[in-house]
Amino acid sequence: DHDDYNDYSWERENIEGTPSTERWSYISSTSQGMSINDSGKATMLASLYGYKGTTTKVIIYMYLQKREDGIWKNLTWTQDVFNSHTGTVERYRYDCSRGTYRLKVSYYAYAGSKYENHVAYSATYIY
Repeated sequence: DHDDYNDYSWERENIEGTPSTERWSYISSTSQGMSINDSGKATMLASLYGYKGTTTKVIIYMYLQKREDGIWKNLTWTQDVFNSHTGTVERYRYDCSRGTYRLKVSYYAYAGSKYENHVAYSATYIY
């Protein structure tokens, strides 16, 4: 994303194993979304569905991003690990101010020591 200048090196440093050269071999589908209520509480959702018998572990990184000065800035991030072929995360942030937001999600799905990474975004949300 050409207007996302956040540093994600720490995420890659936390990932072990070997990247898979094939796409969609461990991930069946993903879904992500966000909303903000009238009191400024953001709800963030992300799910990964892998293949039973193939996918052994799922890691989901969620980043709540706000558009400021023409770029996307991370306000918060979370990491969740599931020793399963699927994973679903629901997280909250309570102090959002008016503006334009989106959710960036970085998914990792493992089959043994090999992994596949998929980055996805929610729709833009104006609060």
